[in-house]
Amino acid sequence: MLRDVEKLKLWLALVEDWDPADGTSSEGFLSARAALGTLAMTCFDVGVANAMIAADFCKTYKFVLTTNNKDLVHRVLVSLLELLDEGRENIGIHLLEGQFLDALADCTAVVDDLRDLAESVMKALAHAVKKVEI
Repeated sequence: MLRDVEKLKLWLALVEDWDPADGTSSEGFLSARAALGTLAMTCFDVGVANAMIAADFCKTYKFVLTTNNKDLVHRVLVSLLELLDEGRENIGIHLLEGQFLDALADCTAVVDDLRDLAESVMKALAHAVKKVEI
């Protein structure tokens, strides 16, 4: 199901639909958390990873980082580690083109508990893009 770009966009929309001003007990937050958890658990699949790129997941993930919500940011970082596993250059390029690193740096300055996980994501990203010719 999540290999279909249009269906995957719905999952990303569930995340973006949450308004941080509504708090973490709102239905929107619970839906966002569930959607991010599902993405984190399925993105190891190459078809899902490719659909995520086609659906511009970077935009959604950057939104999550701006919320500084540790629960949601953790799900994003875990899924990024999975997406970057095996040094997938296409994921790394998508993140770089989407200016994801700035959002990640800003977020980890606030969500200190996740600094080690964020550093692992940065290392995986560096490994993924080091094979790309410039």
